[in-house]
Amino acid sequence: MAPYATERAVVNIIGNGADNLGEDPQRARDSLIGQGGTINGVVLGGDLSVLDYYRQRVIGGPGAFLLSAHNIDMIIVLLARKFHYDIVMQSAVAPR
Repeated sequence: MAPYATERAVVNIIGNGADNLGEDPQRARDSLIGQGGTINGVVLGGDLSVLDYYRQRVIGGPGAFLLSAHNIDMIIVLLARKFHYDIVMQSAVAPR
């Protein structure tokens, strides 16, 4: 828990496969989304089944996005893009 208040709750999940330990992530995702939060995903590798898993069970909420890096050279570009999306989405949903 951060020691300061925020206007948005955003969680970024980065991985290369399905969750294989503990409870299914869908329950935690649904709980956070129910509180107005957002979960973004970054998939390392080009496995289509992992991308589908993230779309169906991991990401969600206002402005959620999923990115993938198919090889190690793409990771730096992908993470820079992810941070850009985070900033753009913060501007898009910030109260005016």
